Amino acid sequence: MKKIRPDHGHFTGNYSLLRPRYVKYLKLWDKAIYPFVNDPYNPLTFHRSDGILIRPLSIMDTDMGTVPRSVRTLISKDRYLDSYLLHDSGYMAGGWSVSSDDGKTWGHIHASRKTVDLQLRDCIRAQGGSLATRNAIYQAVRRGGGGIWRRRHGA
Repeated sequence: MKKIRPDHGHFTGNYSLLRPRYVKYLKLWDKAIYPFVNDPYNPLTFHRSDGILIRPLSIMDTDMGTVPRSVRTLISKDRYLDSYLLHDSGYMAGGWSVSSDDGKTWGHIHASRKTVDLQLRDCIRAQGGSLATRNAIYQAVRRGGGGIWRRRHGA
């Protein structure tokens, strides 16, 4: 009997990444920052398996996933871009726009840093990421994202 893989969620929608600008990162090298614009008519949305819908901010800046060079050699930045965008939005806003009634009403929820990082891991799983990939990225953001979170949210 064939084993059926459970639904781990999926992404729908469209967005634009505009031409990057470059900023000094750690006073060492230039880092590309991309303006993200969510499509107002068909926005990027993650559909969780429990029926919750999650959307990133309508407009924000993103680095398209800050992943250490050691991990980046194994994982393409573009492979999990939708997951990274949702994660960046969670870090910027301290949560996301969510709907639990199939998109009829939306509200903002505040989330802890750990919740935002765990949601990244779940999104990568939904995009077909292996257990090793999910855990490598999750550990990278847990180790490296604390300073960014504290600058924005103080906790």
